[in-house]
Amino acid sequence: MNGSPEPLWERRLMSAESLRERHLMSAESLWERHLKSAESLWERRLKSAESLWERRLMSAESLWERRLMSAESQRERHLMSAESLWESDHKVRGGHLDERESRVPVGEALEECRVPSGEALEECRVPVGEALDECRVPAGEALDE
Repeated sequence: MNGSPEPLWERRLMSAESLRERHLMSAESLWERHLKSAESLWERRLKSAESLWERRLMSAESLWERRLMSAESQRERHLMSAESLWESDHKVRGGHLDERESRVPVGEALEECRVPSGEALEECRVPVGEALDECRVPAGEALDE
């Protein structure tokens, strides 16, 4: 059997090895495509979550700014009301006030002008948990998008 073809078992072995290599290469290629697809999906979800977080943060900041402006406006109204009260009191007395009378009693100006205790905080601060609810991505949401 010098010039004879290779034995059948050798041909089958070579064929099986070749088939195994093709399957292995195909599996590696498939794995690489899945990995790239998963990475791409992860990147899109991350960008989506970051964008959502940024929008919620901006919304919370805007809400805080509106509440702060409202509290400042209310403080100005209280101050104007106190000034008006003082002026009307001055007119009732006939415009004749000596230095002692022209002074607002200790603490009265504070009571008239300041925003009632806790009111500014209520107007300005974001309620407990609200900022977190507006800013954070709900559990699992980033992964589901």
